[in-house]
Amino acid sequence: MTSNEKNILLLLEKDSRISIQKICRNMNISRSTVYNLITGLKNKGIIKRFTIERGDIDDIHKITAYIVIKCEKIHCINAVEKFKTLQGAKNCSYVFGEYDFVILASVSSIKELHQLRFDIHNTEGVTFANTTIVQHKCF
Repeated sequence: MTSNEKNILLLLEKDSRISIQKICRNMNISRSTVYNLITGLKNKGIIKRFTIERGDIDDIHKITAYIVIKCEKIHCINAVEKFKTLQGAKNCSYVFGEYDFVILASVSSIKELHQLRFDIHNTEGVTFANTTIVQHKCF
């Protein structure tokens, strides 16, 4: 693979919808050269399609929160089994430190978050739970 082909692939991996004109400017090569290089990459099967990847559109309107939990040791295993069944609980991690578990929650409304918190608080062995709502993801 030539360096120009590698550079085109890098640009397309960053932005699969980048225009040929932008590739020309970025690489300082002619439009026909870019077109021929892309056609060659497609013919070799290196480029199969031009697409974008995105998350679930519903995730845009979700509320994400972390719930830290203290649990009596004797009830931890049963508590995890209960947490698995709770709507909105995406994953649960056992942690070391002041808390025993952290649950990642993803819900559609504050009402659903309150219900999840209620269900966690009413799980046998749970002695404390604190919720932190994510304002925005940094990376």
